[in-house]
Amino acid sequence: MPEYQKTIFNFIANKTVLNMKNKEFYKLLKKTKSNSGFTLTELLVGLFMSIFVIGALGFGLMTVLASSQSEGSKTAARNETGRALDFISDEMRRAQAIEVDMSSSYLDTANDTSTTLINEEVAPDFTLPADGKVSLVLQIPGVSQRIIYFVAPPAANSPWKGPLVIYRWGPELKADGSYVTDSTKAGRVNNPFGWTKEALIDKVDNTDQSLDLDCDDNGTDDSYQGFFACVIDNDADGVTETADSNDDGFVLAVATDVDGDGTKETADTASADVNDDGTTDSKDLDMNEDGKQTLKITQMQMVNQLQHSFFSLVKQ
Repeated sequence: MPEYQKTIFNFIANKTVLNMKNKEFYKLLKKTKSNSGFTLTELLVGLFMSIFVIGALGFGLMTVLASSQSEGSKTAARNETGRALDFISDEMRRAQAIEVDMSSSYLDTANDTSTTLINEEVAPDFTLPADGKVSLVLQIPGVSQRIIYFVAPPAANSPWKGPLVIYRWGPELKADGSYVTDSTKAGRVNNPFGWTKEALIDKVDNTDQSLDLDCDDNGTDDSYQGFFACVIDNDADGVTETADSNDDGFVLAVATDVDGDGTKETADTASADVNDDGTTDSKDLDMNEDGKQTLKITQMQMVNQLQHSFFSLVKQ
């Protein structure tokens, strides 16, 4: 083969090989490019899906946490109301009388110095806060003035939460549950001027509640907010029983130390069987001076009523 033909042949062969290599390189390049990453559209779709999934998980987690916190708060509220109920029922067991007249004019009653055997004062050192309402008044032997339980809105900047708080006004208590008698303590049992109101439980609802019960016998069912105690005429006979027959200011079935001075005052005697039970006895006396027969409500009945008012009205 002539020399020039060899040259032409070699040129064509080299071109062919080069073209084949270029095609193979191009194919490899395309494959490498297609596997090099995600497109912008794919990235955006993945981002939105991630946001949706994370948001759903976060919402579910927040719901579970909120539910757990709510149940924890309810449990804590029940425990607190249970302890408060135990405290009130324990103090009720010490009471000589549960007062039925909770008006300010009655609570402000001061001692009549002209009488030497009895102390007529009720709670002249007690001041009811604005928008407050007295719920329970206890007369306890040895305590100079009445112990008062009342509901009122919390004071400004108070750590207690509303709408209402149940307070106790009375002498300080020792660790063993007895009243403080130390003369150096302002809250001692015989110094009501130094008594302060102490919160028992907060977050008490202020929704008006009505009862199928006419406690004060005025022809209208009672209503209350937050906390309620009622003293009733047990036999509902509507009869005004025997009054204070010895004019000592109290209607008593038996001799009782009404002022805590260590001396039992003279007892009254019933003059008639006003409840028609066949016996003239203490049940025929108006011991609480409400114009009706003596209160014979048991402590368990009162505790049940207190428990109902607590657990039905504590705001959850």
